[in-house]
Amino acid sequence: MKFFFLSLLASLFLPLASTGAYAHKECLAGPNNAVVCPKEPEGGIALNQSGQFACGVGACVRNRHGAVQCSSVPGGGAGIATNGLVKCEGNCVAGQANLCVTLR
Repeated sequence: MKFFFLSLLASLFLPLASTGAYAHKECLAGPNNAVVCPKEPEGGIALNQSGQFACGVGACVRNRHGAVQCSSVPGGGAGIATNGLVKCEGNCVAGQANLCVTLR
């Protein structure tokens, strides 16, 4: 029982201690074991049709043509509707490689 309590306590506080100043909700694995994340902690990331990372300030998805579109709202949502079109909170904007960062 003591072990269970300590495990529970650690699971509650360890994520807080490990987040640091550079916590992201979404990152992807890249070539050579690199981890690529959006520069903005609440941003999104997706791979475009060429296999390149594209990021935005909000969530990102790939449209049916392979282009990455992201919400213009920081932390905003993006998704694909049943008709195949991308819908975004705020406006949809093109994902950009310069909004991504490779963690070392």
